Amino acid sequence: MYKLLSGAVGVTLLIAVTAWFSWNASADHTKAKMADVIKAAVKKAREEEQVKQEAVNEIAQKQYDEMAAINNTLNNSIDRLRKRPSRRYLPDKSKANCQGTTGESLSNEDGRFLIWEATRADRLRIALKACYEYADTIE
Repeated sequence: MYKLLSGAVGVTLLIAVTAWFSWNASADHTKAKMADVIKAAVKKAREEEQVKQEAVNEIAQKQYDEMAAINNTLNNSIDRLRKRPSRRYLPDKSKANCQGTTGESLSNEDGRFLIWEATRADRLRIALKACYEYADTIE
C-alpha cells in the first residue's frame, strides 16, 4: 500500500513539477508577449501624441500671428488718433449735431476707447477660436 501511495505521490509530484515548468515557460512567453504589446501601444500612443502636438503647435502659432496682426492694427490706429482733437477742444457744433456713423467727429479719447474695446473683442474672438480648434484637435 505504501508503495502504491508513494508511487501515486511520485507521479503526482512529477505531474506537478512538469505542469509548473510548463506554466512557468508559458508565463515567461506571456510576459514577453505582453512586453511586446505594451511597447507597440506606447509607440502608437507617442506617434498619436506627436501628431496632435504638431496640430496644437500650429493652432498656437496661428493664434500668435493673429494676435500680432491685431496689435499692429491697434498701434497704427492709436497713432492715427493722436492727430484728432481732444474732447474738450471739439467745436460745440460737432458735439451736438453729429451726423451719420463715420466717426469723423469722434474725439481722441472716445476713439481710443472704441479701438481698445474692438481690440479686446478681437483678442477674445481669436482666443475662443483657438480654444475650439484645440478641443477639436484633441478629440
